[in-house]
Parts: sequence; structure tokens; C-alpha cells
Amino acid sequence: MVHCMKRRTAMFGAVSLFATAPFAALAQEAGRVPKIGILSGRITPIEHGFRLGMRDLGYVEGRDVDYVVRNAKGASDRLPEFAAELAALKVHAIFAMSSPSIAAARQATDTIPIVFTMLGDPVAKGWIQSYARPGGNLSGVVGLSQDLAEKRLELLKLAVPDAARIAVLMNPDNPIEEQGVRELINAGRQLGVVVRIFEARKAAEIDGAFTAITQWRTQGLLVLPDVMFAAEPQRGEIVRRAAHARLPSLYVENDWVTAGGLMSYAPNLSEMGRRCAALIDAILKGAKVAHLPVELPSKFELYLNLKTANALGLPIPQTILIRADRVIE
Repeated sequence: MVHCMKRRTAMFGAVSLFATAPFAALAQEAGRVPKIGILSGRITPIEHGFRLGMRDLGYVEGRDVDYVVRNAKGASDRLPEFAAELAALKVHAIFAMSSPSIAAARQATDTIPIVFTMLGDPVAKGWIQSYARPGGNLSGVVGLSQDLAEKRLELLKLAVPDAARIAVLMNPDNPIEEQGVRELINAGRQLGVVVRIFEARKAAEIDGAFTAITQWRTQGLLVLPDVMFAAEPQRGEIVRRAAHARLPSLYVENDWVTAGGLMSYAPNLSEMGRRCAALIDAILKGAKVAHLPVELPSKFELYLNLKTANALGLPIPQTILIRADRVIE
């Protein structure tokens, strides 16, 4: 399923202006291979897509570019330390994945270009001036959609037509989700569903959150994005707890479904990484990051795990089966 949005297509035209000369020659003239810092809270398909995108643009690791990877492996409190290391190494650019990574990179440097991916709104956060001309030292790809919260709730309601209560699990220390929560609550009113927020700030609080969720007798669960939730063993615990409570659940990243979750509706993360590679390429060839427009993804995907649906005794409507981009059987 392709979810199209009204968005400028000029971005890649602008980027392509800088793609006329291989950067390898420029690097050889300068006498050194450019270093790109990769800052993330966990392993994600975004990084894989970024590396593939760089390769497709002609960059060979060790010859045309070097990657300096700092992965917090779910310990987001280490991101400021890692970002400071990348800034001290004077990398040519930092590729930051997720809001905590961006915040850490911004704290570490206001001069090194930062190319980012995130699921929230960087304008509302105050990180960029506008999507067309971000200003400062940031640009990237944002996994937003104007009706994304409503779409996810609608999909969960389609899977569980009788659901009147939907629980939302979030980390309140991840403020980028505040707008999404408001949209979910409003969407719930329109769909005749009561949406209630349950919080977990750290791994030790997930158990208590699920106890409260089951006591509320919810009929569905939506898990919002967070580095701590997505890292193991927390992701596995959340999927297991949802299965144990027999809760139909929808997630905002597709790899949750391959890990046993019921459904996800998310931008194609690998493609987001590839598009960030085009931005890094433009920067290495002389573009100013402040002038590179921030993009929105053009493709959103619906993943469905039929094995999980069968285990829950949940008949999946044909409307969802037809719309699914990937069905795990």
C-alpha cells in the first residue's frame, strides 16, 4: 500500500545538481577520505538503507568514505557522550537517527552538518525554521503524515471492530510524541473510541504499565516509537505481554511485526535512509545543509502477522488483507 502526500518533488532535483562530479576525486585532492558519523540509539533498517544509498551513489567504504558508528544499543542516555565523540573527531557530517540522537548531535555541535531521520515534527520542536529552508546545520527526512495518527487508529479499529477502548503506550520523556498523542485522542473521538495513555519512562516500568493496561480492560494497544521500547529485551517483552494479554496491537515500525507483533503502519525506513544518503552526498559536494529542504516520505507500509492474529483468535477483515504490503503467515 502506498500512502502519497502532497509534497514538493524538487528536493531530489536540487540534490542532483551536486551529483555531477564523483566525490572520490575531491577526497583524493584533499588528501583524506571524508568521515561520516552515524549516531543511533539502536540497530535499524534506516542505517542499512543509508549505506545502500551511499553505495549506489558510488561511495566505496574505505576508499571514498569512512563511517564512524556510535550505537547506544537502547541506552539513550549515552547518546550525548557519543555525539561529543563524533564532534571531537571533526567528522564531515553526522547522520542522526531518532529524536534523542538529533538532540544529542545538536548539543554537541552547531557547525557540523547533521542529516537526520525522525518520526516527529522538527519545526514544532524548534530544530529547524521550515521544511523548505531548515536553516542552521540540520536537514533530513521526517516520517510524518498529517493523518498518520488517525490512520493507525482506524486500522486498529478495522481489525477489532467492537473495540471501544484503545490503550496507547508511550515514554513521556520522549516529548516529540506530544502532538501525536493529541491527534490520537482527537481521532478516537471521531471513531467513537476512548483512547487512554499509559506511560513507561524506563524498562522497569513496562511491567507496571501493562498491569494497568489489562486492568483497564482495553481491547487494543498502540505502541508509540521510542528508543527504549524498540531495544531488546524491551521490544520482545512488549510483544510477549501483548500476546499474553490477548491484545491486538499496532506498532509504528515494521520490524515489530516480524518480531511477532500483530500490525504496523510505518514509513519505509530503508527508503528514508537512502534519501538521507542523497543529502549527505550533496553536502560532501558542497551544498549547504541549511538550504537543503527537509523531506517527507512518499510511501507508508502496512505489515500484518497472520500467525499472531490466529493465535489471538482474531479474524482479519479482507479490507486489511487487501491493503497489506506484507503478510507474515
